[in-house]
Amino acid sequence: MKLTRLVPAAVAAVALLAGCSPTPGTALIVDGNRYTEGQVDQIVDGCAEALEITSDQIRRSGVVGTLLLGELFDSFEADVSDEDLEAAAGQMGSQQLFDVDDCRPLALANTKVQMLGGLDPQMIQDGAQGLDVQLNPRYGKWAPDTPQLLDGSGSLSVPTVAFR
Repeated sequence: MKLTRLVPAAVAAVALLAGCSPTPGTALIVDGNRYTEGQVDQIVDGCAEALEITSDQIRRSGVVGTLLLGELFDSFEADVSDEDLEAAAGQMGSQQLFDVDDCRPLALANTKVQMLGGLDPQMIQDGAQGLDVQLNPRYGKWAPDTPQLLDGSGSLSVPTVAFR
């Protein structure tokens, strides 16, 4: 399977992430990096403001999944600065996500997910298996041993599920 199909499938399936969460207020922990439910709320609200939509038009599971896949990109220790990511986002037409500080974590992660498309699929699979992921069960199931990286895949034609 081409990675250009793998990454959108992973992002599309992000609504089905799962795992153990050490506390109810935790949405996601990846290799020690913790995202609380409050941080996810803040990101959702910030991105709604940046996109001039309502918060209920943004899927929390899509936000959490994008953050997770952004952390996967970070695990490859790519030498890419936040400024480089913002410039790449501008070329991809998603610069507006950087305009509101509370949306910035999702904007960075979203750009990283797009950049995953340029990596070798086996490298991504190996990297995913090496991540220590703990997910609040409300977000579904992380399945790094599958080609889709996430349990249950959505449509391969859906580029992201963070927005409805």
